[in-house]
Amino acid sequence: MKKRWFLLCAALLILFSLSVSAAAVQTDAQLPYVYDAAQLLSDEQKADLEQRAENFTELYGCGIYIVTVDDFTRYSDSYSIESFAEQVYRSYTLGVGEDDTGIMLILSMAERDYDLCAYGADAHTAFTDYGKDVLANRFLDDFRNDDWYAGFVDYQNGCASLLRQAAAGTPLDYDTDPARLETQKRFKLGVVIVVPLLIALIACLVMKGRMKSAVKKTQADDYIPPRGMRLTQRVDQYLRTTQSRVRIESNRSSSGSHHGGTSISSGGFSHHSGKF
Repeated sequence: MKKRWFLLCAALLILFSLSVSAAAVQTDAQLPYVYDAAQLLSDEQKADLEQRAENFTELYGCGIYIVTVDDFTRYSDSYSIESFAEQVYRSYTLGVGEDDTGIMLILSMAERDYDLCAYGADAHTAFTDYGKDVLANRFLDDFRNDDWYAGFVDYQNGCASLLRQAAAGTPLDYDTDPARLETQKRFKLGVVIVVPLLIALIACLVMKGRMKSAVKKTQADDYIPPRGMRLTQRVDQYLRTTQSRVRIESNRSSSGSHHGGTSISSGGFSHHSGKF
């Protein structure tokens, strides 16, 4: 009887242990918005970034995540930072809503790799290929100076800005970037004004150079050839008029390459990666 009671207690204890372990695994599977395994941030900085990410996520309906690791190759057999980012995103079921919409910035410190990984239709609309490049330029200068907190703040603010523009109906892209369009406008204006002025100046200098050998005459006879000038015959005869017409074809198709949009992988992710 005592032996049976002992076995029953042991079985209950094992079941309790397994249930606790399962609960712990389920809890660990839910990553926060800021997961700093590389320990780049203080507790205060991490808490602040976590709160900011939560606010932006609720406001725009797109998860904004930060993940740092010492070396991504230690966590999986992924051959690239992009592949590892996709594995993290899927394993921990990141994102918001039915489409798991979100964007994640992941840093691997061993080789100073980074990747911007977006998922979901709304995220792909807001974070175009061009937009990701602009976003990366906002934080890379901070990371190159090892200013991690400032870089992550710039990343979050940049995400909010791109999401806000997309919500307004004009996602940041090659053809919609106000800064690029303004620079292009100024360049064209400079070409229209400066180039003709330079051409006119060069022409005037050339003409002035040719005039240096000219000598001012003081008498009208100086302009008559030595043997004099004699008009023998003048005939005005109309022959014919030739008129040619050339048809100008209208070409409405653009021959330039398309720079806009978002490149999406077969797995449904879009990326922008590099070194910092």
